[in-house]
Amino acid sequence: MKLRAGLKKTLLAALIPLILVLSLKLATSRSSWGPLVALDRAITTAYSYAARYIVYPIDAARGLFSRLAAMWQAADRAQRIGDLEAELQRLKIELDQLKSENKRLCELLNLAQRTASKTVAARVIDRTTSPRRTIVVD
Repeated sequence: MKLRAGLKKTLLAALIPLILVLSLKLATSRSSWGPLVALDRAITTAYSYAARYIVYPIDAARGLFSRLAAMWQAADRAQRIGDLEAELQRLKIELDQLKSENKRLCELLNLAQRTASKTVAARVIDRTTSPRRTIVVD
């Protein structure tokens, strides 16, 4: 930004005296104008030419560059949104896989609990029916 402002000021500083001299020469060539009116008209003409041929094109280029930067940012955001949507799809697939694995593990856990309860019940029945033997060592 500072470089553009500096460039604009440099161009204005370089061209305004030239335009001022040419405008003053043009204004004094008209005999009906007095010297102060001629100087005023020359300054006004110089600034209008400077504005028309220097300032306005620079401002237009700055506006163009800002619009291009906004379009670039929008394209970048669209790319990031596309990347995020792809990541979301991948995570949905992974979530479905984890759900199916969780379901399978729950079924295995239920089977293990049923098997364990049958084993415990069988041990309890076995202990109650068979007498305990105690071995005494002298």
